[in-house]
Amino acid sequence: MTDYFRLLAGHFRARAEDVFARAERVHDADIREKMRGIAVGYKKMAQRVEQHARDVDAAYRGSYSTRCRRRAVNPIPGWRGTWRHFRRFVQLRATSTGSDA
Repeated sequence: MTDYFRLLAGHFRARAEDVFARAERVHDADIREKMRGIAVGYKKMAQRVEQHARDVDAAYRGSYSTRCRRRAVNPIPGWRGTWRHFRRFVQLRATSTGSDA
């Protein structure tokens, strides 16, 4: 997701450079200044998009680390201790005589 934002920011920067280059070839001073203003707008958009990508990265990192620290959630809410009993069953079956595991 953030790669898309960074790619978009790169496009905005390239567009700004293109508009700056075109502005240098224009002879009319008013049009040149308007084109430079448009290019500055593209640069500002690129900065905003990059900042948004950094914010999304920071938010994702925070939520991912929080999710990793949480205990495993029981997928069947009505059954208490399902995972504990299942692990015990698997351990008992693995240690019993004549088991295939």
